[in-house]
Amino acid sequence: MHGYESCLEKERIALLEIKAFFKSVSNGDVDDILTSWVDDSRSRDCCSWNQVKCSATTRRVMELSLGETRLSILDNPDDGVPFLNVSLFSPLEELQNLNLSSNSFHGLYSNKGSDGFGSLKKLEILNLGFNNFNDSLSPYLASLTSLKTLILNENQMVEVFRPKQGLGNLTKLEMLDLSSNNITSNDSLFGQGLANLKSLKFLDLSNNEISGSFTGLCGLKKLVELDLSRNNFDGPISLCLGNLTNLKVLDLSSNGFIGNFSSITGNLTKLERLDLSWNGVIANHSLSIEGLANLKSLKFLDLSNNEISGSFTGLCGLKKLVELDLSRNNFDGPISYCFSNLTSLKLLDLTANRLTGSFLSVITKLRSLEYLSLSGNIFEGSFSFSLLANHSKLQVFGISDNLIQVQSESFPQLPTFQLKALYLSNCSILAIPNFLLYQYNLRLIDLSHNKLVGNFPAWLLENNTKLETLYLKNNSLSRIPQLPKSKHNLLYLDISNNNLSGELPSNIGKILPKLLSMNMSENNFAGNIPSSMAEMQKLNLLDLSSNNFSGELPTQFLTGCFSLSFLSLSNNKLQGTIFPKFMNLTNLQGLYLDSNNFSGKIGDGLSKAKSLGVLDIANNMLSGHIPDWIGNLSDLNILLMSNNVLEGSIPRSFSNLKIIESLDISDNHLNGQIPSELTELNFLSNFNVSNNNLSGPTPNAGQFANFDERNYRGNPGLCGPTINKNCTGVLDSPTTESSNRAEEDQSAVDMVDLRVNTDKEAGYVSEIKYSDNWVVDELNFTDLFNQLLSTISWNSLMDRMMDELHAQGKTIQDIVDVLKRAPIHPCVIPAIKAAHDLGCDLKIVSDANTFFIQTILNHYGIRELFSEIYTNPSFIDDEGRLKIFPHHDFTESPHGCSINT
Repeated sequence: MHGYESCLEKERIALLEIKAFFKSVSNGDVDDILTSWVDDSRSRDCCSWNQVKCSATTRRVMELSLGETRLSILDNPDDGVPFLNVSLFSPLEELQNLNLSSNSFHGLYSNKGSDGFGSLKKLEILNLGFNNFNDSLSPYLASLTSLKTLILNENQMVEVFRPKQGLGNLTKLEMLDLSSNNITSNDSLFGQGLANLKSLKFLDLSNNEISGSFTGLCGLKKLVELDLSRNNFDGPISLCLGNLTNLKVLDLSSNGFIGNFSSITGNLTKLERLDLSWNGVIANHSLSIEGLANLKSLKFLDLSNNEISGSFTGLCGLKKLVELDLSRNNFDGPISYCFSNLTSLKLLDLTANRLTGSFLSVITKLRSLEYLSLSGNIFEGSFSFSLLANHSKLQVFGISDNLIQVQSESFPQLPTFQLKALYLSNCSILAIPNFLLYQYNLRLIDLSHNKLVGNFPAWLLENNTKLETLYLKNNSLSRIPQLPKSKHNLLYLDISNNNLSGELPSNIGKILPKLLSMNMSENNFAGNIPSSMAEMQKLNLLDLSSNNFSGELPTQFLTGCFSLSFLSLSNNKLQGTIFPKFMNLTNLQGLYLDSNNFSGKIGDGLSKAKSLGVLDIANNMLSGHIPDWIGNLSDLNILLMSNNVLEGSIPRSFSNLKIIESLDISDNHLNGQIPSELTELNFLSNFNVSNNNLSGPTPNAGQFANFDERNYRGNPGLCGPTINKNCTGVLDSPTTESSNRAEEDQSAVDMVDLRVNTDKEAGYVSEIKYSDNWVVDELNFTDLFNQLLSTISWNSLMDRMMDELHAQGKTIQDIVDVLKRAPIHPCVIPAIKAAHDLGCDLKIVSDANTFFIQTILNHYGIRELFSEIYTNPSFIDDEGRLKIFPHHDFTESPHGCSINT
């Protein structure tokens, strides 16, 4: 056979048939499959084809790499799932290495009379990973007795060691990968077959659902690497693991092991890598580090995410350690000085423990460190980066969330390290550390929750062109003077909860076009939202809430930011219409536009956002009918539309919102009946239609049986047992012609929530906005308000909130300023004046208080238009604190009426 200059003809033909087969079971552009495999005179030598390797002497095919060869872009299950014809490989008798991974095959078959893989007597390496094979594969593999490496990861295997047809007779196997299958029981796995594979050196069973004991493995004494991670093992670690004396790598992470290792570690003298992370606590027992000190060859040890407590001094003797991860445990006390002996350490992670004292004397000795995280402990004292001056290899450093105060003084000399990530959140920093002026390789900076003041540090972006994440949340930065002059690759930006003011740079979208997430909430930004933000086409999250943005949303923004899944513009002064037809935010999952000045009818530009889960457009001035298309957003979980001037009926299409939990359309002008179809909403737990003009019976089936009069108050026409009102003789409220017309002008009095009796004897004006909530929200006390809301009465709660405001330094003038900027529909004041001019005797009945009401009325110069104000009394005490009392004494009977208790 010597002297061959090209491959064997029968093998060339076999390869061409293999190509034809792959094309026949593929879809897409099949012309891209195995393009060098051509049947012509110029390419007759198949040994020169891509993905084929031949013997240099015999020219027989030895290796075949067909991974990711089948195109399966549009697999249609109705067309049948693809199976692999193994008979095609029979002519390749000298084949030693075959890679068929990542082809989405579901099984194997062979031609009649073919012995399947039986002719591949010399096959040593077979890769079938990343397919969809199940246990029907096993009989085809049983004949491959020369196999040394078998890769079956990412398939659907369940019982791979069936008697007589499983893998138990592949006794030459040295490497077996069964990770990420569906193996659930260890009976067939360990009791039959696997124990026969005495030659195994590498075994990966990770990411299955295997439970129970693994004693069947303990006879595989040649094992060098064993991975049992991400299974369902629990209880003490089997003692027989001590028999695997050749182990160098052992991964038991993400199981439920408990106990210690003292009984097994004495024999594992060659172990270099041990991963015991993410092992849960069972029956109040957890892992212990006892016995680990015997593993003198260890280089990598991961004990993270357990509940190991006490001291870790016992690890000080492991002087070969290169990586040590003890994060997210319950270790306490100071770091023992003996840790300074671990001079080979490159990674040390002590995040989220209970360590105390100072770490300086130890850390300064560990000069080989590349990664050091001490965040989330109780370390104390002052820290200067000059102490790390000799850590020239340091790339990642974190000391967030301790009791440490980081100094920002200058380095005595230029730092020898170039960091990639820096975590300094909650470190009482008064100024950005000066050493950062000399850092040019940063990817992440977290300086959140500190005391930084002054301008936004744009120079961090200019100096670090590879910076991807910048967190400056909860500081006292005051303004953004400018951004870098050229495009930057920043992906994540959080500058929320600062004092930043002024307008956003008009070119922000051009400079930061790659942003995925931007949070600028809780600042004092003003002006328009820049249209250049449309260039942030990958932006997934945008939060501009609680600022002073005004104007209409730019057309470019509503069409260009098409990747947005979360958008919050709450608590601003934005105006104009919402959901114009041209908007293109179809990927939204959460949209918050509440507490702005949006007005007019609701457009249909959001109707294609089929993944929308939360929609909040409350507290605006939206008018017209609720559009039916909202009921077609089947993923809606929360829908809030309260405090607008919406009219018409509740759409019956709301019954399509099958997973909705919260529906609030209170404080509008809705009329008609509550659709009985809403009782089909089986997950509805919060429902509020208060203060509308609804009529007819209230639903009482399904979830509606859990609601009471609080959900319906302020609708005189409603009746039913839920609100303790008999429906006999109750008529539906008349529906005016104008309320049924989609396009109808309304007078100023119709446009606002005014109830005016025009018989010239008496008129009543209800509150337009809840002044109580407005004051609490604007002065940032909403969380405390919500915590106390269910514990005390409303008036007592408001009096308590005034005390809290005073205690936090808020003055009466602060409250006045907030009340003066309370949003009021532009038609309200003209409507009040028009009613007064008609001769109405206007009175106010309110559950606010005299101070709030008179402040608003005086601000608009209409106090004299009202003859009486019925509300809760209030006054300013000697300390400048607003005191609020209930209109009626709750302990007595008002007007002689009896009080039911």
